[in-house]
Amino acid sequence: MIKKLLSTHSFAIAALAILMILPGRGWGQIYYHNFGATAITTKPYTVAPTTFDANLSASSWTTSQSAFSGLVGNGGSPSYCLSVSNSQNVTFTLTFNVTAGYQLAVTSFNFWRVRSSTGAPNFTLSINGTAIGAGTIPSTGAMLGQTNVTNAISGLTGTITVVYTMVGGYWRFRPIR
Repeated sequence: MIKKLLSTHSFAIAALAILMILPGRGWGQIYYHNFGATAITTKPYTVAPTTFDANLSASSWTTSQSAFSGLVGNGGSPSYCLSVSNSQNVTFTLTFNVTAGYQLAVTSFNFWRVRSSTGAPNFTLSINGTAIGAGTIPSTGAMLGQTNVTNAISGLTGTITVVYTMVGGYWRFRPIR
């Protein structure tokens, strides 16, 4: 008899920065979240970001998992992160609103990411349904670095939905004795 067992593994996102333009305000970093020194286990996570442009509001993070798992992220004293204990095609979703009369254009993003040795090795990133980037998730934790979007995003108004999906994880099988 074989039983399907999902390996215990985790994924973490410790800091997310989005570089965008809001007309009349110029280019610059408008969203940055370091997630602070308190373990994050419940959703939605609505603590205000470290940097949040005055023409944005209502920042909220959620996950397709039942809860965040409260792991320490990129070091520090301590520095917690958004994390889950299973990264098999799991999503993290950030939503926020653009103030009426303003439009948003996204030019680049960066964040710190890590996975366990059995966690999903890849990610995709989209904004309002448009794919803007993809890459790998290392098992030794690293900053992605500033990455230009792969598809131009501009003229966004209203509610913005950023979806980060971890993909490519695998199942581990072992016999039951």
